[in-house]
Amino acid sequence: MLDAKLSQMTTGWKSILLKPVDRFFSKNGAGTEIPVKITGTESEPHFGLDFHHKDEGQPADRSGSAAKH
Repeated sequence: MLDAKLSQMTTGWKSILLKPVDRFFSKNGAGTEIPVKITGTESEPHFGLDFHHKDEGQPADRSGSAAKH
């Protein structure tokens, strides 16, 4: 989680455009929560967004195939 909101991480006209979407990425008082997944092997990792992530109340996947931070 990030302390800053999306609109605070950029400047100018981009900041103005991001203000309406700040509320969709805010969770539990944090500025921004972006679900990230890391798959692949140690030598060939693949990074991406995980819009189908599990709720924080459920146990995390410990297989190493996905991580949420």
